Amino acid sequence: MEFLAKILVDDNFVAGNTLTRFLESFKFAPTAIDVLSGGAYTLIEDWPGRPTIGRGFCHSGPMDSLAFRIANALVGNPVGCEGLEITLSGPDLRFLSPAIVSLCGAPFEATLDGNPISMWSRVKVFAGQHLKIGKTTGNGCRAYLAVFGGFSNVAEWFGSKATSPMVGVGGYQGRALASGDLLSITGQIPDVKGDLALPDNLIPKYPNYWELLALPGPYDEGYLTPEGIDMLYETEWKVSHNAARGGIRLIGPKPKFARADGGEGGAHPSNLIEYGYPIGSLNWTGDDPVIFPQDCPDFGGFISSNTIVKADLWKLGQVKSGDKIKYRAVSLEDAISSRKDTERFISEVVECCRNGGKLSDIAPMKDTLPPELKGKSRGNGLVHQIQEKGNQPLASYRQVSSSHLYPNTPLTRL
Repeated sequence: MEFLAKILVDDNFVAGNTLTRFLESFKFAPTAIDVLSGGAYTLIEDWPGRPTIGRGFCHSGPMDSLAFRIANALVGNPVGCEGLEITLSGPDLRFLSPAIVSLCGAPFEATLDGNPISMWSRVKVFAGQHLKIGKTTGNGCRAYLAVFGGFSNVAEWFGSKATSPMVGVGGYQGRALASGDLLSITGQIPDVKGDLALPDNLIPKYPNYWELLALPGPYDEGYLTPEGIDMLYETEWKVSHNAARGGIRLIGPKPKFARADGGEGGAHPSNLIEYGYPIGSLNWTGDDPVIFPQDCPDFGGFISSNTIVKADLWKLGQVKSGDKIKYRAVSLEDAISSRKDTERFISEVVECCRNGGKLSDIAPMKDTLPPELKGKSRGNGLVHQIQEKGNQPLASYRQVSSSHLYPNTPLTRL
């Protein structure tokens, strides 16, 4: 399409001088990336994704929004601009025009024309150069490639360019990248000079043991026994091989339910009348625990016992099969404080990249965990109830992470 569009505005074509040998003298230099190999699972995502609910498709967006946004900041993009999410093994890309790129996230092999490049830094690529992203070299499993200007031939769908591969929409034809794909990029890149790289002390750590901050709810007390709730936070959960964008299954003990059945929701005590599933929640399909990340179902009828706070959601993009997870119950105040610290860190990185400040002056994200709550001090998912009266039915308001409440009506913001 770009080739044909260039012909239509060529002076010779406009003048009608389109003889048989016209194409021999017609010069066409596409501004694009030629995908030689798509890698294990490379998706186009943008941030915050597609937050519309109730339409039968998932949220989407980057699994690790921290690394994603910093990659965009380093190349000079808005933090939400579309980029490539790379999982376990990366793509092989040939740049047909110059570009500015940055690769952030878990450590990956990466070479430009065979020479290693640094992650968490701005890299200028010239026309004809070959960027090859190999396998992970440590813990974590995802990295993000930001390209200045994004990909102009990827259309928005419901307000986002994010790929929802489980339903085959968004991104590049609703799927992972494959050999032969072509990503159109801008032909106008800024004249950047000097190095721009995140200092080592600001780069996130990627362990294989993750302690994740969590809040109770929406469904814990009254659905699990007190011993069953304690088990959620005392267990070192192992990440199953079934760990993907749609769900991260955990291996551990069976839950202890406080009910004999699900009442109107169904025969099993994990059943409920359908509600909107929160991202980051620990969902129980019968006795099987699964964490719900970006591409989880947005609606269903199984209890979610506790929910990872927003500050720690980026870590779900880096846990992989065999890793260990332990939940740390924290207060709502600590959850909000942690989120503010994460957003403060990202905002300061963005500001430095935009205005030429010193990245070395930025304070790292807090690495000390807030106090862990135990027993009754954890509280529970039920925040408030309005009792049944006359025509007014019983209304329950339940906590969902640090961002909103879940009532028996549409979600209400705090």
